[in-house]
Amino acid sequence: STSAWDTPSTPVDRELCWRWVEASGKRNPHLFPGLSCEEAAKVRTSPPCEPLSGLFQAETPWTVDCHEGTDGEGWSYSVAWNSSVWKRKPSLWDTVRRRRWTRTYT
Repeated sequence: STSAWDTPSTPVDRELCWRWVEASGKRNPHLFPGLSCEEAAKVRTSPPCEPLSGLFQAETPWTVDCHEGTDGEGWSYSVAWNSSVWKRKPSLWDTVRRRRWTRTYT
């Protein structure tokens, strides 16, 4: 079950504990100002982000990018964050998962 996965929390996880990170594993720089790591970890329904300096307006709501490389909820799984191999079903050895959210701006 995908609900058994939790936000990374060990010292080696560094910025991954923010839950909402970029592809590089770094904290998303567009998170709501003042949002703590603990608050960010509790948000699971859509990214708590805003466009750059109010320059852009959202045209669409956030959506999960589901495709043949993900499970039904848009997750893909791997043994490490920087892995080149990601699968649509978790195995015994997988320790991380990722999901891509998209939104259109004007």
